[in-house]
Amino acid sequence: MKFKLNSIVFKMMVPLMAVAILVVGITYLVTQTYLKKVVEDVFIDLQAHHLEEIYSLKMENILIEIQSAGTAIAASKEIESFLLSQDAAEGKMSPHMKQKLYDLKQLYKLDMIYVAHAKSRNYFNENGFLRVVNPSDKESGWFLKTLHGKKSFLINTDADFAQSLHIWIDGIVGSEDNPIGLAGGGVDIDNIFEIALGDFHEYSADVTILRGADTLHASSKKDSILNIPLHNSDLSQEKISAIQVAKIRDERLAEYKINAKSRQLIFIPVKKLDWTIIVDF
Repeated sequence: MKFKLNSIVFKMMVPLMAVAILVVGITYLVTQTYLKKVVEDVFIDLQAHHLEEIYSLKMENILIEIQSAGTAIAASKEIESFLLSQDAAEGKMSPHMKQKLYDLKQLYKLDMIYVAHAKSRNYFNENGFLRVVNPSDKESGWFLKTLHGKKSFLINTDADFAQSLHIWIDGIVGSEDNPIGLAGGGVDIDNIFEIALGDFHEYSADVTILRGADTLHASSKKDSILNIPLHNSDLSQEKISAIQVAKIRDERLAEYKINAKSRQLIFIPVKKLDWTIIVDF
């Protein structure tokens, strides 16, 4: 009788133990999954703040340096005298003036330097006369914008067909009310992408820069079409939707899925340039 009772108890205990083990196992897995997700979210959040601080500091330093360079170049009395000279009116530049521009370019570590006459619109660099600026040309809109801006300088950016990303400083030579011409320069900042690509190289990262509300301004992908609205770009619809929603909600982190795989987006604003740097990994 005792043996039979033990057998019955044993038979009753087996499924209970199995259920208990199953519950413990499921609880463990759920807990592990939850904790893994929490750790990943904390890691991503920390990385987002880390990247934002690095980008903000990097961009601030670039803007300070190029502003100082542009202001100094535009304030040069030699450049002012040159733009008022007959040589400038005739599209000529002396070897001395070429050397002066070359020295300023080297001193301020610029990739490009220029001076331009306000009326004749003759445009020079350290190699001499380049061309006459045509303000009706879309690519030369900066010329009249700076002349009529009533500011001592303007900072702007562009990204050309070769995906090179530049920051420019255009400064007024003379006074804002009666400008003699413009002077300034540009720096190539393609390496701005490397900050994120280096940190997230294991995660197939790419970087996109939006200008304004939704203009695709620059990209770490060399085959991207630039300066078009976001919804007309070659980005996936899933990514476009995630960007648009995050922008509306003013979120710094977002997630989307493509081909059943999750990807993260980090949003880093650069207000002085009206940029949003988006890291996708």
